[in-house]
Amino acid sequence: MVTIDTRQDLLRILSEDSEFKSEVRRIILSEEMLNLPAMASRIDGRLRLDDMETRKDRMNDTYDELKGYMMKLKLQNKVATIISDMMVLRNGALVRGGHPTSASDEFSDAIYEAYRSGVITTNERNRMSDTDYIVRATSRETLNAVYVAVEASYVIDRTDVNRAHQTAEIVAKIFPEAEVFAMVCGRSINSNGTDTAQNLGVVVYDSA
Repeated sequence: MVTIDTRQDLLRILSEDSEFKSEVRRIILSEEMLNLPAMASRIDGRLRLDDMETRKDRMNDTYDELKGYMMKLKLQNKVATIISDMMVLRNGALVRGGHPTSASDEFSDAIYEAYRSGVITTNERNRMSDTDYIVRATSRETLNAVYVAVEASYVIDRTDVNRAHQTAEIVAKIFPEAEVFAMVCGRSINSNGTDTAQNLGVVVYDSA
């Protein structure tokens, strides 16, 4: 009679008795096979749930992008007027982000000349091109030229604020005698965006 008292006894018998080893393998594999349907069902359930969550996130992202795009379209036609009223300016004109005009052509020429002469870098030139809107106007109080760099987003965050501020700093390098401001426009602004705007002195406009 075979006695198994320790783990070592079991391992020894498995190595010496091939029939016993085969019987143990059959029992273990049978249990694993019996568990496979339940395991597969759990895995399939997790995959289906993950897929649904992924699709939901994508739909939400697409919806937010669409809302932001529609907001920007509406803002494009009135951003110069909004800024002129808010900041007591006159002769406001969109020189970046709208339809081509003589004012926007002149502004583009100034950007190119600043780049060609080394006043701004390639990255700075690209930042200017990626800016949603830039408005040029005249101060009613000082009669100085004024530029306002604008970033628009449905929900304004820290990134939008930083981008507007960066563009304003670049514009100031190109037009050192002008007054330059940064502004963000959106339906709402999160806490990080609010804190950053306050720290950098960026104007926040609620487009709701």
